[in-house]
Amino acid sequence: MTTELVSFLSKCFNTAVVNVIYFLFCKNVYGAKDYKKIVFVLACIASTCLTILVNRANNPYMNIICTYAALNVISVLLFNAKFKTAWLYNTLLWFLSAFCDTITVIAWSAVRG
Repeated sequence: MTTELVSFLSKCFNTAVVNVIYFLFCKNVYGAKDYKKIVFVLACIASTCLTILVNRANNPYMNIICTYAALNVISVLLFNAKFKTAWLYNTLLWFLSAFCDTITVIAWSAVRG
């Protein structure tokens, strides 16, 4: 029970940090569209919650695909990114995310035994 709770909380924290980093990355690379800050905060919270829900399905392939789709949708809807050029940056960031996800799974597998 305790291990499951710690695992869930660490996955939530990891997801939140990755989403904040991605939003800051997009802001610096693409520039933000003219929305109020609350829109970006709510979008980050919604993205984090949706990613956590996808994580709860325990399907790593679906997790990776949904993460990549979310990266592209967020960058086009909230930032001044054109899809034709943004997918390259998003692909690089997606590989980084997949690598971090793999490291997290390996670390918790080692902790659990």
